[in-house]
Order: sequence, then C-alpha cells, then structure tokens
Amino acid sequence: MTTVKKNVGLVEFDPSGKKIQNGAITGFEGYNLKKVFTAGNAGNFKLHYPEAEIVKDTDSIIRDNSIELIIISSATGDDLNFAGDVLKSGKNLLMI
Repeated sequence: MTTVKKNVGLVEFDPSGKKIQNGAITGFEGYNLKKVFTAGNAGNFKLHYPEAEIVKDTDSIIRDNSIELIIISSATGDDLNFAGDVLKSGKNLLMI
C-alpha cells in the first residue's frame, strides 16, 4: 500500500528561528516539507530541513497549489494578516 504524503509549507516569523530549531517540530511523518520561509538565517533551516526549498516570500508558499498545509511559527500581531491570507486560500493552517 502506497501512502501519499501531503505537502507542507513552513513560515517562521522569528528571525532567531529558535522554536523550529529547538525541536518544536521534530518530524513530518506523513508529510513532505516542501517550502520554508524564514525571517532569519536561511542557512540554519537548510541544515535542519535539507529537502525543503527555501523561499524569499510567503506568497510563493500560498500560491503553490501542491501545498495543503501551512505551518506558521512565532507569529506576532503584525503577522496575523498572513494567517488570514492562508485561510482565504483554502489551505489548512497550523500555528505554533
């Protein structure tokens, strides 16, 4: 039996990226981490998630029709508009 993995986009708004890099997300069993946007050092994320494409803007994650779930990490009040955009796009949203 073949299991199809769902594609995930990860958005990290904290420039330090501590939540993600310190194990808040330890694995993506059943999921394919396809794209990552970070407000911080992209090189650090490439070390933790080498299979993911690092993107320069959040729109490229929302517009990717193959991504079904977007995870937002470390959002502040200023970043909540992005959460609304995710929901308007019809994608699933997880905020950590």
